Amino acid sequence: MPSTTLPTREELAAKVTPGEVTGNQSASKSNVSFMVSRDVGFEKPPPGTFETYRRMRRNPTLAMARAAAFAPIRSAGMTIIAAKGVNENRRQFIEAQVAPLWRHIVHQALHAVDYGVQVFELVYDLVRDGQTLYAIKKAKPLWPDQTELLIDRATGAYDGVKQGDVILKPEKTLRFSYDVEGTNWWGRSRYENVRETAWVGWDGTAKKMAKYGAKIAGVIPVIMYPEGSSRDSSGATQDNFDIATRMMDRLGVEMSGIVMPNAFAKWAGDLLQRGVDLAQLRPWLVQFHEPTGQHGGDFVQQLAYWDKQLARGWLVPERVFQEGEHGTKAEAGVHTNIVLATGQEI
Repeated sequence: MPSTTLPTREELAAKVTPGEVTGNQSASKSNVSFMVSRDVGFEKPPPGTFETYRRMRRNPTLAMARAAAFAPIRSAGMTIIAAKGVNENRRQFIEAQVAPLWRHIVHQALHAVDYGVQVFELVYDLVRDGQTLYAIKKAKPLWPDQTELLIDRATGAYDGVKQGDVILKPEKTLRFSYDVEGTNWWGRSRYENVRETAWVGWDGTAKKMAKYGAKIAGVIPVIMYPEGSSRDSSGATQDNFDIATRMMDRLGVEMSGIVMPNAFAKWAGDLLQRGVDLAQLRPWLVQFHEPTGQHGGDFVQQLAYWDKQLARGWLVPERVFQEGEHGTKAEAGVHTNIVLATGQEI
C-alpha cells in the first residue's frame, strides 16, 4: 500500500485561508410562507403568516401541546458559574444583570417557536460603583410583525434589526431564532409542521361538524301549494307561491324551509282507487321533517385523529396530555421524557 505523509504545519498553513470563504447561506428573508397543499381531500391551507400562527395557537389541542412543551423550559433554574481564573466580581455583576430578567426573557423568547424568531431591544443604563459600567436595564421584546432582520449580504451574518426608521445594531439586541437552516435567521415556526396537513384537517372537520349539528338540530318545514292563484283575506287575487312564501316567513324557524307546488299527478286516480288517504291529496299541505342523523360519531373520531397529529407536529406525544386508550404508565413516562429532551434542545 502507498505510504501517506501528513503535511507539515507550514504546508497546511499555506493551503488554509483565514476567515470565511462561503457567502450568505439563506435563500429567503422571511419566515412567511405561501405554499399551497395539493393533497387530495385537503382544503387550501391558510398562508404561513404571523396572524395564522396566532389563530392556530388558540386551538385547544395546540395550546395544551404548547404548554406541555414549554413547561420544563420555564420551570428550569439558572446558574452562572465563573470559569477558572475569572474574578468573582465579574460573575456577580453578570448574575445581577441576568437574574432579574431571566424569567421574562425565557417567557418572551419562546415566542420564537411560534413565529421563528424573537428579538429584544437591550436597554442599557450606566452604573457607577467605583468604575463606569454599562448595565442592562431592560430587555424589551419587539413585535415580530413590525421587525425586519438585517442580514449581511456577503456573509449572511445577523446585522441587527430595523423598525420603521429605527435601526438597532447587534450589540443593542438579543435575538433567539428557532429551527434555523443555514443563515436564515428568520427561523421556522413549529406550526409549519401541521399548517398544511393536520391543521387543515382539524379545522375542516370542525366546520363540517358544526354544519352537521345545525342540520340535525332543527326541523325543516315544507309547504306544498296548488298551482295558480287564490284569494287572500281581503279578497284580492294573489299567486299561490307568494302566499306560501309569506306563510313560511311566519313560521319563525331558524332554518330555511321548502316551498313547492302541489299538483296532482296523472296517476292520482289510481291512488284513490287503492285507498290512499285523501288528506294527502289536499291542494294545500304543510309538513315538518326532522332529520335523524346518526353520523356525529364519525366527526368525533376524525377530530380525535387530528388532535393526535397536531400534538405530534408540535413534538409532544399525545400520551403526555391526552386521554390514554391502552398502554402502561411507564410508556407514558417515556413519552414525557421525549418532551423533556426536546425542551433541553431548545
